[in-house]
Amino acid sequence: MLPALQPSLGGTETLAVDYRLHPHYRVQSPLDEVIGKIEAGLDAFVTEKYAEEIEAILNGWSTALRPSPRDFQAIAKVLAPFIEASRLRPAEEQCLRSEANLRIWRGRFSNHSTLGREALLQEMGSFMGEISGLITAEFKLVSITVRVESPLVLHTRLRYDLVGSGSGYYRE
Repeated sequence: MLPALQPSLGGTETLAVDYRLHPHYRVQSPLDEVIGKIEAGLDAFVTEKYAEEIEAILNGWSTALRPSPRDFQAIAKVLAPFIEASRLRPAEEQCLRSEANLRIWRGRFSNHSTLGREALLQEMGSFMGEISGLITAEFKLVSITVRVESPLVLHTRLRYDLVGSGSGYYRE
């Protein structure tokens, strides 16, 4: 930008005024160094990296189950043979509301891990029952702990939300 000319008080002289911006950048923030450690696993919280990897696998499960609720190949290929899992059906159920077209149940699940890989896959097949299509298939990592052993053992808790439709009912 060119400087503008302004008349002086006496009327005969002009002064040049510079209207260009001259930014003054602040000193580098102490947080700028921390921002470089945002990527999971680069700090003392190593489980964040494992959590990101597990979340990616769980998203793959959701994507695979929505079009085909009985196709467990995406799940089976990542499950270790020595996995310990709890049952998918609640140990006890309490009816909260029962009307002609709406029934609501609260389930209480067992804390004991009893299922291995093959038993878990069979349980999933049984759990899907007469569901012909899934509208919602979400798996979320609730907690993760690392047991320092050889090989490395991760203890995780997953939450799942499955909503499907089938013959004889609208949603389950």
